[in-house]
Amino acid sequence: MGITSHLVEIEKFISKHKHSDANAVFNAVKKKLPSITKATVYRNLEKMVKTERLTSFELNGRSLFEIKKPSHCHFVCMKCGKIFEINAPLINEPKDFKVQNISIIIRGACKECT
Repeated sequence: MGITSHLVEIEKFISKHKHSDANAVFNAVKKKLPSITKATVYRNLEKMVKTERLTSFELNGRSLFEIKKPSHCHFVCMKCGKIFEINAPLINEPKDFKVQNISIIIRGACKECT
């Protein structure tokens, strides 16, 4: 995948604003690159996930994106909506399968809301 100004700006935004959805990425990048379209953002996000530069996970019907990093889980506070990253338990990759992504989301109340 070639490096484009679109790709660079999308990656910059996501590295600073983890757990962003495509609309947030589009709105932010459009300020720097006014000619960018939603289709371009979606296409680039999809490419970045396929090439493992980003990972995505589903939460409440939305795909959220973040820079790929070692395995971790997400804790979602059901009161304030904040998303926290926590260490993931080791999960052995099953034989005869090629695992692309493991997504574990734990829901509850964060310490600020309890």
